[in-house]
Amino acid sequence: MFAVKNNPNKCLKVDNNEIEQFMGLCILVSVFGLPRSLMYWANNTRVETVASIMTCDHWEFYKSIIHLNDKTKKSSPNDQNRDRLFKVLLLVDEIQKMFKDLPLRQTLSHNPIKQHNFEIYTGSISSVEGLPDIGPISNILLRMLENLPRHQGYLL
Repeated sequence: MFAVKNNPNKCLKVDNNEIEQFMGLCILVSVFGLPRSLMYWANNTRVETVASIMTCDHWEFYKSIIHLNDKTKKSSPNDQNRDRLFKVLLLVDEIQKMFKDLPLRQTLSHNPIKQHNFEIYTGSISSVEGLPDIGPISNILLRMLENLPRHQGYLL
């Protein structure tokens, strides 16, 4: 854990329930989209749904100690090839693995196959290699269908 590596002499008291609340709040605040996290607790911009779950001090504490990737391996913001999902990439990879294990029914034969997938929008959508650029939404759909067996009678 980053906090232990950063300051091995400091004793950490963490609560599993609060970590779960923190992770849930991370998703919740991304929906509200205020520019600074402290605004969720400020008097004039308070969002009760967020502020009632965890105090601002606890939010800042968990935000300072929970890191899902090694920040020393992060590329420069000026690097055009940088991965915008770097900070959460390990988590996203794990979620994608879990999705791939969920059964999905094949429309015609009703035989279950395992082929769930998702993609996170990071500001640009490129075309699928070897195929023409047919627009952002269609490109995402084509990319998600790349690993699906062909000529199986699937209906979209």
